[in-house]
Amino acid sequence: MLYIFSLLNSPVTMHVLWKLFGNENEKSFQVGIKTIKEFCRVPKIGNTNEHLKKEVIALADELVMGERSSLMDHVDFRDVLLQKFDRIEMADRDLHLGFKGSVVKCPITGDIDLVKHVIHSYALTTQDSSEARKLATLKLLPAVDQRRQVELKKYIDDLVFSLYFNVKLPKIGFESRQVIRNTCKKHEYYAIINEGL
Repeated sequence: MLYIFSLLNSPVTMHVLWKLFGNENEKSFQVGIKTIKEFCRVPKIGNTNEHLKKEVIALADELVMGERSSLMDHVDFRDVLLQKFDRIEMADRDLHLGFKGSVVKCPITGDIDLVKHVIHSYALTTQDSSEARKLATLKLLPAVDQRRQVELKKYIDDLVFSLYFNVKLPKIGFESRQVIRNTCKKHEYYAIINEGL
């Protein structure tokens, strides 16, 4: 399912569908399942590219699971007995919650910059809300690393491109995404497929 999701959400598929069914005066269009089955093909998988398919599936899973991330995935709230707080601030690798003069330190176990962004956005939007000052609400705040999500999507798209056009990649792995992108860019259709993205 994640593999099909990645293929359908790729620039290759979108390019084909836009060229066949898009209208230059419209920003979107709808296609049915029958049309997708007729015009969108799944790349052939063999021994030489099975590892790419597995990588696409693993990354698509990470992409989807990243949307479910909340603040409690990045901050350790285990020792907090407070149910409400009246002050929240960041200090080094800790999140400090205060209530009537007492302060509880919560260690940040994940990405500090992401936690800072979530807390800053939270503070701006909930200055006077008593509901928002509950610990349960704070724990469940969405903490999605959008920069990583964008990079994952681009990397998946490059892997899907290499599957469709049999681009030989020197190595795979998220840390090698720029090498993979540069290899894919050398293909004659890469610029055409990715125009406007």
